[in-house]
Amino acid sequence: MSRLSRLTILVFGLWVLTSAWANAQVTLPQFDEHFYQSLAPADSKATIPPGTVINAQNWQQYKQFMPMGLQMLLAGKLPTFSPPPDFQMIVGPTQSYPLPRKFIADSEKYSAQVKLVHQADGGTSLQGYVTGLPFPHPSGPDEGIELLWDNYYNWQPHIGQIDTWSQATDKYLSRSATRVTCVHFKQMHISDPDLPPNMPDAHGIFLTENCEVWEPEQSKYVTALQVFYDDPARVAENYAFIPALRRSLRLSSAARCSPFAGGDFTNDDFRNGMNLQVPLFQSRFLGVKKILTMVFPNRDFYFSYAQGANKPPQYYYPSYIPRPGVGKWQLRDMYVFDNRRIPSQRVGYCYGDRVIFLDKEQFAPQWLDLYDANLKFWKFYWNLYYPELFPDSGERTFGSGTTGGFFLMQEFQNTHEDAAWQIAHWGRDVPPTFRDYSRWGTPAGLLQVMQ
Repeated sequence: MSRLSRLTILVFGLWVLTSAWANAQVTLPQFDEHFYQSLAPADSKATIPPGTVINAQNWQQYKQFMPMGLQMLLAGKLPTFSPPPDFQMIVGPTQSYPLPRKFIADSEKYSAQVKLVHQADGGTSLQGYVTGLPFPHPSGPDEGIELLWDNYYNWQPHIGQIDTWSQATDKYLSRSATRVTCVHFKQMHISDPDLPPNMPDAHGIFLTENCEVWEPEQSKYVTALQVFYDDPARVAENYAFIPALRRSLRLSSAARCSPFAGGDFTNDDFRNGMNLQVPLFQSRFLGVKKILTMVFPNRDFYFSYAQGANKPPQYYYPSYIPRPGVGKWQLRDMYVFDNRRIPSQRVGYCYGDRVIFLDKEQFAPQWLDLYDANLKFWKFYWNLYYPELFPDSGERTFGSGTTGGFFLMQEFQNTHEDAAWQIAHWGRDVPPTFRDYSRWGTPAGLLQVMQ
């Protein structure tokens, strides 16, 4: 072995040891309700003027407008992926992105007949729900759980198809790229023009989600199917098609915590982090806060590096934190509430707490602070949406569930980062290939994956 080779190995070994030591030194906080109470109230005079530049030197002046995960990131608690010294966030004006008009009208029409029912195990159920938001004006002692129900039933088209490109990166900067297509069918509680609230072939199924892997080649055709019933208390069915076996398997309910395609996203993290079975959760309202976020102004610009070039200029490589050229940040009013499984369902569940920052206008989660079973900070989930066109109504919205945009999961305990770029197709824009419900929405359709 040459002297140069030995030196290279030594340098690499020292880098690995240094990285491991740095990661070991990171102290992650426990859940603290007071932190979320201290964020800037929506009705306060606190603000950030448009044109403000937030950087690595002054960000603490604006931390009252940031979720826990963003503060931890800027404080350097995610080695390898911490923002560089030239990091900047440029603040622009707050803009409006309303929900579809028919969905808003249905919310006002039907919400008066909705009743929240408390169960003996600490969970809740609904009576009288038809479509729209069950609680368009959440309030009172049940405001937290009303918000969770609102997001569960938030606007989503009858048919949605998403093309997703993702990059998973570990602390050694080893990267793996994945390309996935997801197809959603919302079979009940629909608010699309010219469609009934419930499809004739629904048969008691509320929603299906089918995600099929196309790349990398060794994972091609791996498929995950989730079937949600109209009765939210009924356990969702999870199926996986395994190409090597040429067959599908029905998974246990514990598979909701299993990683999808080897990344940091679990089944409960799909649909923008809100793929939850609401009757199994208890929620606490923590306030309406002014929180920074970004809504992408240009899909082509943010998506031009969706397949992960080595050093995309739009992002702060090696992280995929967007640079100012991607878009401006804005202050938006958000409902903040935390969510934990009911006591009888907590053992064995991956997340001890899920703090959600729900956009007050769109009822869509913008940020999620995720804590492990011991309530130690674990993951930070970004949802930076692009307002897609819904051709059936001619409106632009970012809704929930099948939305385009940029999504980032940062895992602080093991120093991982998963970035995903999504383009959504809705309604009549969905290609004919993906409009077959029997193929993409049923377990029987999994038999056709490799045909």
